[in-house]
Amino acid sequence: MNNRKSQLPFFILVATLAASWVTNVTANPLTALGASVKNADFDINFRYRIETVDEKNPSKDALASTLKSRLTISLPQTQGWGGLIEADNVSVIGSDKYDSSRSTGKQDYSAVNDPEGTDLNQAYLRYTKGASTFTLGRQRLAHGNLRFIGNADWRQNEQTFDAATYKFSLDGWSLDYAYTWRVHRVYGGAGSSLPDAPDDRYSGGSQFLHLNKGLWSTAVYQLDWDDALAASSLSWWLSFNPKIKNLQLNISASLQADYGGNKINYDAPYYHISGTYPISDLLEASLGYEVLGSDGGKASYATPLAALHSYQGFADRFLDSGTADGLPQGIEDIYIGLGTRPGKLFFNLTWHYFKSQEGSLDYGTEIDGVIGYRFTDRIKLQFKYARYAADKPSLEAEVKWRLDTEKAWLMFNLEL
Repeated sequence: MNNRKSQLPFFILVATLAASWVTNVTANPLTALGASVKNADFDINFRYRIETVDEKNPSKDALASTLKSRLTISLPQTQGWGGLIEADNVSVIGSDKYDSSRSTGKQDYSAVNDPEGTDLNQAYLRYTKGASTFTLGRQRLAHGNLRFIGNADWRQNEQTFDAATYKFSLDGWSLDYAYTWRVHRVYGGAGSSLPDAPDDRYSGGSQFLHLNKGLWSTAVYQLDWDDALAASSLSWWLSFNPKIKNLQLNISASLQADYGGNKINYDAPYYHISGTYPISDLLEASLGYEVLGSDGGKASYATPLAALHSYQGFADRFLDSGTADGLPQGIEDIYIGLGTRPGKLFFNLTWHYFKSQEGSLDYGTEIDGVIGYRFTDRIKLQFKYARYAADKPSLEAEVKWRLDTEKAWLMFNLEL
């Protein structure tokens, strides 16, 4: 299915509706935005983090001490018009013993994907009229549970999108459409990337359409990148989130095929079922089974724009699932968790068992833990730990799922 197909139908439809809608605007946008600037809100956020990585391979253990400083200027809606400008700076404060994929002389350390640099994280104009909202510019996109489209904000450099988006919500229905021509990934930073470093952006023309009604949602994701062919795909998505007494279920299924310039001809399924159950006023248990399917071992279901750190373990041994050929035999993830319900003190403990979906390979197991405390809504402290044990350990650095790995994080967040 690797013949290039037209991306125009969705885009023309939405662009026509948006143009027709915007031309009926009665307020002068320059006048409205000028009034909005006078009432602009300023927010400052600091996130300091220490991250350690111990991989059982020839690389030196990493110790990264970084500070993310964020300035956000919000223009409140005035006669429907508003906007936002947000800039991030990531700086090393203390130890820089890690390979950020952007700094020379650090390649003998384990990787921590937090390069130094200053980025324009978001910059957009927005117009709202009735149940409709149109946004143009660099923006944060987050669909559903972030399994396919997310902002990956665990890393210090957030993933954002240069895009035109249209949202409509009425009588319990919501529609979310986006056309994006560039994705700014978490690997960006100062300086050029080193050889074999991950791409810091995807460029091309891609479209996302998400429709939600009550417990049901469906989506179509059309990814077509000029500079990341193996990450180009077409996916159909369906999810259902019923609640049976106190048991909250989440059921998702998807089919994916190659698209655009992808040179791998494949079709692969995805499915995920999970449940959470409160076992007391303070605790809840969870159980889940997630599969990124394989097409005969030549390619697997890929989620290049997901919040990947939230899935398949905090140790990030399976980030290669971001492209169809990165983990061609697919992955099955069985997990069991125990955690607190919402409160100032929170913790979660999760055990994972990983195996391939094709070929009966046992990848390994992982234990993940996180504990934190919310002093206020603006001050938070968190400690996080992950230990991955490969079924058949190896010193091959390029095969991440064969590396026994320990990672730990201590993070402090302050909002002014």
